[in-house]
Amino acid sequence: MALPLGGVSLRRIAITSLLSFVVSATCAFFLSPFIVKSLGNSRYGALALVAEIGGYYGILDFGFRAAIAYLVATKLSRNEEGDLPSLLSSAFWVLVCLGLIVLVVGASVTLLMPRLFKLHDVSAIEAQRTMAVVTVMLAVHLPLELFTAVVNGCRRLDLAQGVDALLRILTTVAIWLALSSGGGMVHIVSIQFAGKAVSWTTSFVFARQLLGSISLRITNVSRQALRSVWDYGSKSFVTNLALIIIGRIDLLVIGATLNLSLITFYTIGRMLVDYMTQVTATLSGSFTMHLTDLHGRANESALRTLYTRGTRLAALLSVPMAGCLALFGASFIRLWQGSQFVSGPWTERSDVILYIWIVAQLPRWIQGMSWQLLVATYRMKFLMWLEMGEAAVNITLSLILVRYFDIAGVALGTLIPSVIVHGAILPAYVSRHLHIPFSQVMRESYARPALVAVLVAGAGFASIQLMGLDTWRQFAAAAGVTAVFGALVAFRIGLLPNERQEVIDRIRQFRGALSPARPSGK
Repeated sequence: MALPLGGVSLRRIAITSLLSFVVSATCAFFLSPFIVKSLGNSRYGALALVAEIGGYYGILDFGFRAAIAYLVATKLSRNEEGDLPSLLSSAFWVLVCLGLIVLVVGASVTLLMPRLFKLHDVSAIEAQRTMAVVTVMLAVHLPLELFTAVVNGCRRLDLAQGVDALLRILTTVAIWLALSSGGGMVHIVSIQFAGKAVSWTTSFVFARQLLGSISLRITNVSRQALRSVWDYGSKSFVTNLALIIIGRIDLLVIGATLNLSLITFYTIGRMLVDYMTQVTATLSGSFTMHLTDLHGRANESALRTLYTRGTRLAALLSVPMAGCLALFGASFIRLWQGSQFVSGPWTERSDVILYIWIVAQLPRWIQGMSWQLLVATYRMKFLMWLEMGEAAVNITLSLILVRYFDIAGVALGTLIPSVIVHGAILPAYVSRHLHIPFSQVMRESYARPALVAVLVAGAGFASIQLMGLDTWRQFAAAAGVTAVFGALVAFRIGLLPNERQEVIDRIRQFRGALSPARPSGK
């Protein structure tokens, strides 16, 4: 049976995406400290380094997957489905060729790892085998992840997110069992490979059902289709390259100039912020194809309305959570991983990295919808130059500041350009070129979330003073009170009246579905 094309609401996609993140974060909460203890700081640092290197391989798709999602959404909005077979075939076979290039590049990096990085007491053979598995996984990932892009372009990302949530649970259990039995880094990445294989298979099935059929014949490849994919993809590629430099260059700088064990301290401090970034990116990203659909239909009024609403919801999520992360983050790291990560020189502490990264990423979280709006309206050239500039400043400052402030200097190298780019340049561009007054955005999108954040931060501070954060029980009590208070305040102040009524109606429907039907007596 064919799946309904774009037949679910934006609300469902957003909720499914956020639930998928909750599952991912919960699994990481229980699994991450177990991996650190099982592998040790140096081996865990090596595993994180391999993952960072693998992230660079992902850019070798030259933006084709992002282009396919955009083009599928645009073609469907304009009833031009006949162009899809050529577009999909052209992108798929190019990605197959690029996957072969990944194998060659990955083999070279695998062989040179002992010379490129200071592995110290980490087994070179184990590190190389881990790198080899990751290389093969990413080589296959390039063409097969195309089907997830198709599902996203059809505005049915909820399907892929649901499968990913289930696979995350299964792979977490499998990794736990493998490490408990004496497994190591190779076992971890092999299990992740198996989970990805299942994900690719289900995405293909979903994509075929959504479009009716998928033809990937090499005879469908055409220059015109390649030109269309390349026109969007090349700009996306450069943008993604810059983003990878911004997000991943820090661990390479640490691995090349300091010690692998410090990567663990840096990663743990950054990890909580990374998960917060995933939350906001998940929410903002769920709007992208709907914005693209409205742009394809030339419905500019609805486009601006959806952007303003999405910006308010993104800020309502990110600003209060940033405050809570600053209040509870250091204690969470101490209880979660150990006091050694929040003590010692400030330049080598995980909690310091956490605070720096919160400040660095908050402007990006707040402007997440602005980013998605530019993607949906094909303002890729501006995004490309914007992120290239940020990446250049980032890597320059990181290489300079690491000499004086160790891993804290690397984090500061990320903070400075991020605040400038996402706190000033990006909102100014959206206001000027997309005719959305910044004063309107401030009034309609940021005023309510800012008030909620102040109230939640006050409640969190009071809870900490009353209950303390010395044990998990105290932490759970203080965080729980803050979360409940935050949810109530966000509902009452952050949401508009019609949105509050919609939430109430949904709760009533849910309760009605759970309640047993009453027999009709005579």
